[in-house]
Amino acid sequence: MQRKKQCPHLLFADFDTVQLSKRFGLPLHLYSARRIAENFRAFQKVFVRLGLAAEVCYAAKACGFEEILRLIAQQGGGVDVASEYELKMALKAGFSPGRIVIHGNAKSDLYLEQAIRLGSLVVANHHNECERIQAEAKRQRKTAPVLLRLSGFELKPATAAGIFTSGLWCKFGEAIANLPLLLTYLPRWPHLDLIGFHVHVGSQISGIEPYRIIVGKLAELSREYHTIVGKPVQVLNFGGGFPISYVDRRRWNNLLTILKKQWSINHPPPGQPPSRGRGVVEDRGIGKEGFITWEGMTDGFRTDPKKRKLTINQWSGERFYTPYPKEQMLFRLLAGNIPFQGQEVPLKKVLNQIGKPKLMVEPGRAIVGDAGITLARVADVYQVAGRYPLVTLDLGIVNHGTGLVEPDLYPWTLANDIERKDRRPFKAFVAGRLCFSGDMLSRYLISFPRKPVRGDVAVIEKTGAYASTFFASQANAFPLPCQLLILSQQEPVVMKPSGHRRS
Repeated sequence: MQRKKQCPHLLFADFDTVQLSKRFGLPLHLYSARRIAENFRAFQKVFVRLGLAAEVCYAAKACGFEEILRLIAQQGGGVDVASEYELKMALKAGFSPGRIVIHGNAKSDLYLEQAIRLGSLVVANHHNECERIQAEAKRQRKTAPVLLRLSGFELKPATAAGIFTSGLWCKFGEAIANLPLLLTYLPRWPHLDLIGFHVHVGSQISGIEPYRIIVGKLAELSREYHTIVGKPVQVLNFGGGFPISYVDRRRWNNLLTILKKQWSINHPPPGQPPSRGRGVVEDRGIGKEGFITWEGMTDGFRTDPKKRKLTINQWSGERFYTPYPKEQMLFRLLAGNIPFQGQEVPLKKVLNQIGKPKLMVEPGRAIVGDAGITLARVADVYQVAGRYPLVTLDLGIVNHGTGLVEPDLYPWTLANDIERKDRRPFKAFVAGRLCFSGDMLSRYLISFPRKPVRGDVAVIEKTGAYASTFFASQANAFPLPCQLLILSQQEPVVMKPSGHRRS
């Protein structure tokens, strides 16, 4: 975010956030069109730089407003949609059917009928859906281009369970163990043209290893496909999940260190009392002595129930820092080696061996995540559990919904009086105003530049993906917050959900 010296308020995409909040009301979600376009072009440039035939498709579910889809279409990109409603929006935004990829694990009859009529690429979720695609394509006297989505990969925890979409226990995809048998069924489906495979590891995949394993397996399955079907695979779709860093490396490592100490202090070996009193932890820059997480949760750390010990080297939740954010993760994958037939082989060499298939990726969070912020009015500041500051906002968790999946760690600040700061950052938990106890906007102790007061405008940064839209509802009859797309040197555009209803 930016600010000008003469402005006492935080600027976003060169606009005064406080003035926008007065004009459009609070809560308020803002998106930068310039940052979205820059992020999308960065992914396109990776393939150009490496000389690979590919297509970048924006994952509409990350933030599915027609205005944002139109911006992606103007950059020459594709789009992946997950419902007939997103499909309708993509067409209105200007995408040709050939640049739309059809996703979803429970596609309606109408959705499949529309996709096949348009000739868009359909990602079949499993063999039963292949039967449905064959029947509908036959009825339309067409041949449907199809990718088969695969899952059932035995991977170590790559992210939080709720956003991990390629493991053994997964509603998405055909298990890879079933693929050889499924390929023998292809002659039964003459109106289905299986041209390749799709895998989506999950969301916010902060390390390269899950991608390497899955891409290596896709390459091996492509060889098997060639042997059984008699032709090379045409398309390999690696999905999305490319991460952004919500905090820097120092903050992340500091957090992990304190979480380990916090757990060990409050879970001593049997027969030993908690050391130094319950919940007391050294101050390492995150908070005063005490818990740094709501109720002392250990978050993504796994525990050994027999030894009552924290498994310090395994984190099973969502990670909020990555050394390879956004397109850097994609470049590292494509420019490096992958495991292939028992050896480490350069990916470009493997692609040549399996027939030079076209590559597809579907970033969502990495395109819009750091292109958005959320503004909300401070309602009150008080203490809970006897000692912990709690800031409450005029905003419900359904309008900052990533915390409904698992606790999230976003950077926070204040939009007004930005020159005024306390000697030390003010650390607090943050709650919303909905009438249920789970309405916690931050279960981590986060920092404000000064102690907020009622009427201040709080800012949650990097909320462009999922946070404002994916779980949005009108709980307690509150209206949905306004959403603005900020265009350079132009009037902000008010964006509205599609709101299609069944007939």
